[in-house]
Amino acid sequence: MGQLEKLAVSSTMRAIHVGVIPFDVVHPVARVHGFWVFDDRWVSVETFTAALTITQAGEVGTYLKIFARLADAAVYGRQARNLIENALAGTSPDG
Repeated sequence: MGQLEKLAVSSTMRAIHVGVIPFDVVHPVARVHGFWVFDDRWVSVETFTAALTITQAGEVGTYLKIFARLADAAVYGRQARNLIENALAGTSPDG
């Protein structure tokens, strides 16, 4: 099972909240680097040259605000699964 299939399955689980930002939505913030919010005290950031652990309250707060803006731009539930399934259809060998 590929990553998109796993994501589609995960989106049906009650304990997981999967959001997908559609291609036609203007991103509310620049997508410069990836980051993962673990809680309100810890964010992991990957830049082109380093992996960073952010624990300063003000900096974590900035990432929480960025995450909230991205989450607002995303779709969830059936809409998210539709986007994932459309991506799968476009990448499958017979699709």
